[in-house]
Amino acid sequence: LGEPHHTAKMQLSVAEMEAKRGLLENARRHTAVARRLLLASPNAYLEAFSHNLDLAVSILLNQFETAEACGLLATETVSRSGAARLQRAVLCNLGNLRMELGEFEAAAEHYEQALAISLPCKTSIVPMLEGLSRIHLRQGQFNKCAELLDPIDLMVRHDGHGGAPVTVDI
Repeated sequence: LGEPHHTAKMQLSVAEMEAKRGLLENARRHTAVARRLLLASPNAYLEAFSHNLDLAVSILLNQFETAEACGLLATETVSRSGAARLQRAVLCNLGNLRMELGEFEAAAEHYEQALAISLPCKTSIVPMLEGLSRIHLRQGQFNKCAELLDPIDLMVRHDGHGGAPVTVDI
């Protein structure tokens, strides 16, 4: 496309679509291409987005050591980007990673940190509430789990948007 940021953004869009289709290795290839483009023309947001996407893909592939490394890179670059929505996405994925590793307290901390980041859309809290409820479910704390799911249920009934996954726009 002639402009590294536009080309990197396109590669990341394709990577995200591929990941959503379950083509996880294709997604990784596209994020790698995007990061190579960003070497010559850095962009903290796009770099953080790529590392967060690789974090999510690694979790889905049960490659937890790789996910740890991607999580560190995502955390470092998202702090430079200053993008609240992306920061929440990284924290949620770190919570997902910690939950998969059985580290429920650390997972809850990540979800709670994500909840603490203020964004205008109330439906953007759904992934954090859902993550916290999964922790309580795994721990057999069914009442706490239900308490967290009730607000989601209300949002779905009143807005019709609460159950939709929250994505981060590139």
